Amino acid sequence: MKALPDELQALVRREFDQAAVEQREDTAKLNLTLKDQLTAKGITFVQPDKDAFRKGLTTAGFYKEWRAKFGEDNWKTLESAVGALA
Repeated sequence: MKALPDELQALVRREFDQAAVEQREDTAKLNLTLKDQLTAKGITFVQPDKDAFRKGLTTAGFYKEWRAKFGEDNWKTLESAVGALA
């Protein structure tokens, strides 16, 4: 990658980023289809209490630990996708 000119590096990064977004969308669609198929076969899905789960992670120090490992810029990027964590 480093051997490529800057403009080609930018192009490769942009295309990889776009492919990652598209892959996530495909996976989300597949998950919905699979959930419908499994529900039709009698499986029950339980939705967790996200606030309680996040509170438990906060209390355990999980977010503090990973925020330090990721760094502030990466943490902000994560939170822009999933919402404020802690």
